[in-house]
Amino acid sequence: MNKQTILLVDDESGIRESLKTFLERYLFEVVEAENGEEAIQAVQDHEVDLILLDMMLPDMYGIEVCKQIREYHPETPIIFLTAVTDATETVLSFEAGADDYVEKPFNPHVLLARVKTKLKSREKAGKKSVGTIDQINDIAIDNYSCIQFGKWAYYPKKSMVTHPEHPEIYLTDKENALLKLLLSDPSSTFDRNEIAKYLNLASHTDIARDVNIHVHRLRNKLTQGHNSASPIKAVRSHGYTLDSYLTYSYDGREVSCL
Repeated sequence: MNKQTILLVDDESGIRESLKTFLERYLFEVVEAENGEEAIQAVQDHEVDLILLDMMLPDMYGIEVCKQIREYHPETPIIFLTAVTDATETVLSFEAGADDYVEKPFNPHVLLARVKTKLKSREKAGKKSVGTIDQINDIAIDNYSCIQFGKWAYYPKKSMVTHPEHPEIYLTDKENALLKLLLSDPSSTFDRNEIAKYLNLASHTDIARDVNIHVHRLRNKLTQGHNSASPIKAVRSHGYTLDSYLTYSYDGREVSCL
């Protein structure tokens, strides 16, 4: 079996060394870059399956590196590794084309899980159907009293989500509608135009930006700021879906989304 290759971009040699050793233990090939210029060159010289990209680099901002890589490699998963926790930076990273966002310091095993999820999503992207609003005659989520997804429990009639660590998370109308849409078919990926249509976002605005902001707000509320644990996942060049690794139960009836 051919090993999958990860490009690790970080200006701190200690982080690169320890993370490379860890990833190689799980049979990944690791290519290193210590700045943005080296990272851009590396994706030209190597067949990279996934990129771990530090936000703060000595020569370029990580978001700019992400944008440049996206021009030539739109399907390669990119996960930001950063100590920056500002919400605006998070939104900008997703707008630049990031697939995930992991805050430093992080548990390497948690990062490994995120890496495996993104690589699996990439493999399934060509097979996975894209949900369309026109095919959904009636999103009957309100018919259920409780929908369990992972550790979250959603109560549609109350516009409320609970979590063992964060009880009674109340959602705005837009957040509630977005979660309802995603839960209407957790096996599908909904593109930004379809999400914008369902959320009744104004057509003259920047749709992609508005959708990204609403998704970020819902992610942030569900995870209390820890976006790396979010059940909402970005699918490169498509839109958003729910984590296929979670268990979904509608009023106690388990639903498979694989």
